[in-house]
Amino acid sequence: MTITMRVVNLVDKLRLQSFFIEKDNKVHLKFVEFSPARVEEALDSIFRTKGKKYKPNDFEKEVLRELDF
Repeated sequence: MTITMRVVNLVDKLRLQSFFIEKDNKVHLKFVEFSPARVEEALDSIFRTKGKKYKPNDFEKEVLRELDF
């Protein structure tokens, strides 16, 4: 039996199907619902900005523009 079939059988036996998502003929793990607001709150508590909004510098803006292409 191949490793893939063993993994599939294990997932079936343990009833873990709710942790997987099929997309574009590939299987991805789905851990927990992602909430950007909660992540932002956590980051704000870790990295203090002294009440000011974060402003990216020119280099960061340029990198983000290149990534968008």
